[in-house]
Amino acid sequence: MSVARGAVVLFVLALAAPAAAQGDQPNVSRFQEPADERSIEAPENEAGDEDLGDPENAPEQIEERLYLRERPDRLGAAARDYQNERLAALLAEREQWVVQRRELAIDLLEQFIRTEPERAAEMPDALMRLAELVWEKARADYLTAFGAWQEVPEGNRGPVPTPDYQRSMALYDRILTNHPDYERTDFVLYMKAYAHVEKGESDTALALYRKILDEHPQSRFVPDAHFALAESRFSAAEWPAALEEFEEVMQYRESELYDISLFKSAWALWRMGRTDEAALRFRQVLDLGRGRGQMSAAQRRRLRELQDEALDYLIQVFIEDENNTAGDVFAFLEEIGGERYAQRVLVRLSDTFMGQSRFERAVEAYELLLEMDPMARKAPQYQREIASARSQLGEPQETIAAMDTLAATYGPGSQWAVQQGNPDRVEREQLKTERMIRRQAMRWHELGQRERQNTLLENAVALYEVYLEHFGDMDAAYEVSFYRGEILFHRLERFPEAGEAYLLAANKNPQGQYTRDALYNAIGAFERVREAEVAECSGEGASRPEPELRARARAGGGSRAGERSRVGVGVPVGGGGRAGAGDERLRGRDRQRSEVRPGHRALRRALSRRPGPARDPLPPGPTLLRSGHLRPGGAALRPAPRALPREPVRRACG
Repeated sequence: MSVARGAVVLFVLALAAPAAAQGDQPNVSRFQEPADERSIEAPENEAGDEDLGDPENAPEQIEERLYLRERPDRLGAAARDYQNERLAALLAEREQWVVQRRELAIDLLEQFIRTEPERAAEMPDALMRLAELVWEKARADYLTAFGAWQEVPEGNRGPVPTPDYQRSMALYDRILTNHPDYERTDFVLYMKAYAHVEKGESDTALALYRKILDEHPQSRFVPDAHFALAESRFSAAEWPAALEEFEEVMQYRESELYDISLFKSAWALWRMGRTDEAALRFRQVLDLGRGRGQMSAAQRRRLRELQDEALDYLIQVFIEDENNTAGDVFAFLEEIGGERYAQRVLVRLSDTFMGQSRFERAVEAYELLLEMDPMARKAPQYQREIASARSQLGEPQETIAAMDTLAATYGPGSQWAVQQGNPDRVEREQLKTERMIRRQAMRWHELGQRERQNTLLENAVALYEVYLEHFGDMDAAYEVSFYRGEILFHRLERFPEAGEAYLLAANKNPQGQYTRDALYNAIGAFERVREAEVAECSGEGASRPEPELRARARAGGGSRAGERSRVGVGVPVGGGGRAGAGDERLRGRDRQRSEVRPGHRALRRALSRRPGPARDPLPPGPTLLRSGHLRPGGAALRPAPRALPREPVRRACG
């Protein structure tokens, strides 16, 4: 035992630079007060968090930006500015040209209308074209006036500008009155109705739309008329009437209004309580675009927006009944032929459940997603959400298990990582997982310290162990191992594990800021284990109840008068009293023991790896510690005294 104890102290002396010598310290009977427990403050955010986002979801790729910036034919800044200015000038010139041509066309048409008889064959077309140009001019003037109105501070604004379509209206009425057989009468009615809509005169507009349906059933504006009537019913929450009109629009599949009518008919069905039919139609909205030919960029954009909105409302249909689970949703999607959208729906459903704090349902949904595709690109994200939901539910053991699964299943060497084929993504996910586990453990540690709850501290220890198992090579593993030792030593009094945790921290970073305290407390932890074993081997434990024996082991075997404080929540370990007769007897028994504890063996191995000449073993550890030559927290170290006379070594028991 003397060689091992000497190795402990020598290792400490080698790693901790000695300060100036202190004055004589009073002898104590056992290991002195340990280094103070460190207070933990869990980090909320760290620098670099914003860099962990997925670049594949960014608006544009970094490769594209680099290409555009570094291509050989790129324009210089000055040339680019010139081109932009030139383009703006050309657009302004074009607009001015359009205005001039419109004014010229208006003048020519007005001259024709003044000079030609009303019954002239060209008169209806001339009136219609003039009405269109006048309408365009009125709208352009309105937009200019409205923009100027918005520039004025709110407190100084006058009435809101409105478009002036009176001239256009008069021309439309002239056509309808004087040329009832005009072949484009439906267009005249539609334009007049549209002008009334823009002026906010919806009732007059609806009457004109009905006239189109009654008098021109073959008009190309029939879908537009039905849609206008449907929208008016929809706005008034008249769901059956709105559904009827939307379904009329859906008879014209080639109409640009078909997609939005399908979507709004699904909404109407949902509001009428016909949820199965509503879900089916929302699924049909998601089918839009399949099998279609070439679409313009604007059409694709509108379709994506519509489908995203349909997906949102489909989720609303499902979650309206709180008894619906993710499994129920999946089964329903299969029933209506929407299994191809199951993943999209479940992802949105899971996010919705999390946003509504319905964490149990969220866990079910994310687990179903992982079951459907365990190798999905976002699988680590789903597992992190499961762990987060478990934490929100107040289920620490399930949280720890979920985080252990997260680290084991989606780490760098996992099957998921191999199948990704993107090392950057794997590294990104590993960093997110590492931070999540470390922060959660530190939160429990901080809260357990503050509220003196050993259950929280035990959870922190367990999660620290998960971290060290999967992220032991990370820089933060040094602090994590030290924090684990702090809980085990100062709070939970699990001294063998505490000693090993402190040694692990010291081995990871021999020059770290916590290493001196770690080594000193490692000695204290193994000393308490040794004293308990000495007491048990000597027979003292035979006459004492087991709880009292354990208490003596935790306290480090103090004097029987209880002059030494015990390890507890926020209570330092060790004591300041002098040795009593019982203590001296225990130290004598210690000198008789020769076996080496596992922790001491680890220290001796670490010492053997350090360069330097061979050293003779120092006197037993208790002699040095008792004399006050080693102090916690990197305090001053006094020279060791000459070796004391040693008794012959003999085993105390066994």
